[in-house]
Amino acid sequence: MEFRFTNAASVGEAEIHPFHQGGKSLLLVRQGGRLYCLDNKCGHFGAPLATGKLTQGAIQCEVHGISFSLETGQVVNRPWERCRSLGVYPVREEGGDALVDLPDA
Repeated sequence: MEFRFTNAASVGEAEIHPFHQGGKSLLLVRQGGRLYCLDNKCGHFGAPLATGKLTQGAIQCEVHGISFSLETGQVVNRPWERCRSLGVYPVREEGGDALVDLPDA
C-alpha cells in the first residue's frame, strides 16, 4: 500500500517527524537530503524513537542508547542482548510529497 505524506518538504534536514498510518507508528527522517521511513518503536523496549537523537546514518533511542541504521533498520550498536531491527519502508519524493511503500495491514 502506498501512502502519500503531503508536504514532505516540511521535514527539514536532521529532523524527525513522527506520524501514524495503518495502525503503525512511524517516522520520517531527513538526513543528507534523503528521506527515510522507519518504525517509531525501539526494537529493545518499544520506546518511541521520535524523541531520539540522529547520528550519522542512524537514530539512537534515548532510553538505552541503542542505535539503528536509517538505511536498513539494523542495530548499529548493541548495548543490550535482545534487540530487534526496525522496519524500514521505501520512500520517494514526488511533487513535494513523500510516497511511502507500506505493507498491507
